[in-house]
Amino acid sequence: MIRSKVTGLWLGHTPRRNKTSASLSNRVPPRLFTTRSGAQQALDWWSEGVYFIGYDEDGIYDLNVSRRPERDKGEMEILEVELKSL
Repeated sequence: MIRSKVTGLWLGHTPRRNKTSASLSNRVPPRLFTTRSGAQQALDWWSEGVYFIGYDEDGIYDLNVSRRPERDKGEMEILEVELKSL
């Protein structure tokens, strides 16, 4: 899971396809990853901003990003968690 070292809030799970729009929270379950590299990749994308699909002036499909400068990757940490069945 990905958590803020400053606030203790985590990157929340979202059922939407656009995971970069997720906010830090302690009210929704954390987004979990099966590998550390998957979590790192998600953190890299999330810290850049919110990605969305758009079209340029010629109507060509394009990937765009709305930058979020307040998302500081240096303030985040990747935590390993272990889930156990009761």
